[in-house]
Amino acid sequence: AHAFFYDFNNVKNSGFFAIYDGHGGKSAADWCGANLHRIFCENRERDPEGTIPQLLDRTFMECDEQLDPAHGIFSGCTAIVSIIIPDTEDSEAKTLYSANVGDARAVLCRRGKAIRLSFDHQARAPEEKQRIKDCGGLVINDRVNGTLAVTRALGDASMKEFITGHPFTTETRLLSSDEDSILI
Repeated sequence: AHAFFYDFNNVKNSGFFAIYDGHGGKSAADWCGANLHRIFCENRERDPEGTIPQLLDRTFMECDEQLDPAHGIFSGCTAIVSIIIPDTEDSEAKTLYSANVGDARAVLCRRGKAIRLSFDHQARAPEEKQRIKDCGGLVINDRVNGTLAVTRALGDASMKEFITGHPFTTETRLLSSDEDSILI
């Protein structure tokens, strides 16, 4: 599933762009495509002083809590979200915020070079493997408990003690030469 909005949340020259890749079914991805942006806006309204990375983390965790069998959702999904926010003092300046769980990627092309805006949360990554072990889980054949290749995702209620919804976030000041160069 995906979601994209120009002039996001009624802010001129802003944008919200997201891709959700479901596993174990598509219900979690579809739900995120329809709701994650709305929950982000609600969080921003409740906490206008919160930083965008804090609000993204809070939003991902709130969505993660709602993606469970009690709400009829048994699957999970990876997520990559990019939000462009114009500077209030300089109408030409913009900041790009990205947040991801799982192995969906975002890349910024700056002067012909790729800049990663995401992190692949996979069981073979040493820091993620250690996190899973510290939670009491196992990594078998580069999969959490021999089942799931990603270590962070939204949903996956049956593995919540090992799979977290806390995203990796980045904040990047955009240059005029970066325009139209973000790939998710």
